[in-house]
Amino acid sequence: MIKRYSEFLQGKSTEKRRLFIATSERVEGVYPDENYVAEFIRLLNEKPKKGLYVDSVTYGTEENHHTMPVISFYRGLRSIFDGYMIDDQARFRPAVNVKKHFEEFSRKLGGRFMLSEDAISFFGFDRLYNDQFGVDVDRAIEFFELNTQFYPGSYKAWVNLAEAYVVKGEKELAVNCYRKSLLIYPDNENAKSRMSELLIY
Repeated sequence: MIKRYSEFLQGKSTEKRRLFIATSERVEGVYPDENYVAEFIRLLNEKPKKGLYVDSVTYGTEENHHTMPVISFYRGLRSIFDGYMIDDQARFRPAVNVKKHFEEFSRKLGGRFMLSEDAISFFGFDRLYNDQFGVDVDRAIEFFELNTQFYPGSYKAWVNLAEAYVVKGEKELAVNCYRKSLLIYPDNENAKSRMSELLIY
């Protein structure tokens, strides 16, 4: 890679690409004096490739080939996906904030990233039933609606949204959500039963 670095600089674009590299200091009498990874890091910093984000770490002699893979893998993921994590207060703010957060993060990395379905469901149910911080049914509905946008093929997303509509007293909207869930998973007996109850009453 060092020999081909000039070729790399002239090569195709690395726009929206991120690179993390780790190495450690040499241990005398065990490793050669040359540290080609350190040399590569120096090249990346002194002659940066346009559009490429580079992050690196050089550990001391307290780390070696046995320990570096573990800590470097974790640190590398945190570096490459910097900005993915949302804060603990997100469930109290409008769901559109979560959507915007991941839209911006997706643009930054050049892919499509979303908060997991389970995490969004947790936010929704927390706002729907957790009176420790004050129930907010409308905020819960926002999160469940966001899940149906992110994961429209998930029957659970539609069932959860239906449940929130039931709590709010919006029976017709709840029935529509149960119907959508049953189109995805027709054997969901619980959804059938809940929808039948709503249609009767």
